[in-house]
Amino acid sequence: MAHPMKLIWFMWTMLPVLLNGCHRGPGVKIPAYDPQQAAQQAVETMDSNSDQLLSRDELAASPGLLSNLASIDQDADQQLSAAEIEQRVARYTDMGVGAMSVQCLVYWSGQPLVGAEISFVPETFMTDTVKLGKGRTRNDGSAALVTEDRVPGLSPGLYRVVISKMQSGQETIPARYNTATELGYEVTLDSTNARFDLE
Repeated sequence: MAHPMKLIWFMWTMLPVLLNGCHRGPGVKIPAYDPQQAAQQAVETMDSNSDQLLSRDELAASPGLLSNLASIDQDADQQLSAAEIEQRVARYTDMGVGAMSVQCLVYWSGQPLVGAEISFVPETFMTDTVKLGKGRTRNDGSAALVTEDRVPGLSPGLYRVVISKMQSGQETIPARYNTATELGYEVTLDSTNARFDLE
């Protein structure tokens, strides 16, 4: 029988592999990202004042970009250019990954939210490239995401996150988490464990 300390060490060393598994097998193709087209589409659809830059107010239409503004904004001017978005999307191709396991935790007022549906919806400039992913929260508030093609995990990219829990045909979660969601997430090699604290 293995020594308890060795067993614990093995579990901790294997945990990142288990949680961040990358899928490259049959049927899991690397998405055909087009960084330039995605960036141009993002700016064209959200640039309301035609200055070729996306301010924080304009980025409210893209929770995926807004929630990652600080890391995408290379010149730290609190807005995004097409070049900055293009550079970010280009990273997804460089990863060489078709899909990654994504584990979510959803809490409501500090307690696990049970039986809620969580959807990772590709931002509009990525809808032709990556797939929608969904999951349902368990008793501990956790959910594993699967694409609409039944592939476990999600492709690298920018998503808006929609969390919904219906009771007797009525939505019990505020609109800012679903129909007018403010939640966004970027799936990358170092970002596959998402936690959302709702209230």
